[in-house]
Amino acid sequence: MHFVTRSESERFFERMGIDDRGPMPGSRSDARLKIFDVYYQSRLAVADKVSRVLASRQGDFSTCHLWVHGLPFGDRSLDETPPPDWARYRRWREATGETRSLYEAPGHVFQEGEQEVLARVIEFAILLGWDALIAAVPHKGVLDLSHDDRITIYARSRPSGLIVGLERLGLTARKRALR
Repeated sequence: MHFVTRSESERFFERMGIDDRGPMPGSRSDARLKIFDVYYQSRLAVADKVSRVLASRQGDFSTCHLWVHGLPFGDRSLDETPPPDWARYRRWREATGETRSLYEAPGHVFQEGEQEVLARVIEFAILLGWDALIAAVPHKGVLDLSHDDRITIYARSRPSGLIVGLERLGLTARKRALR
């Protein structure tokens, strides 16, 4: 796993026709992807289980990218005395050898076999209220985590297994109306 800049993250998702607002107007993704929203209530008691379900959705990827495109509550890991979850994230990030802040390097890139690490970072994203996009190669769709207690799934068809797995954990799914 390694960290990348905002511009590197933007380029990765733009190749998929996605930006921090969703499918890019006029792109193939805009024309082809269906949108499903799954809701939960903060503080998500089963964030660890949800993160494993979301990470498994990425399949046997060769690379997977998680881009923190929004920090509505700021990067609290920079606080002198950060809240406990932020302190855990800061220790984890430092343990990887990363010296740049989340603002400077918001992209987390995972390689084949790093699904558990991906699940851990997804859990951080949920607990810390990040706005983050997640996508893998090979491409199985895009996940968009929101600080508003919502997980948006962009997929070519209904991701039934994923939705059922999340509903079993107490989340609520809805398909968005046509745009």
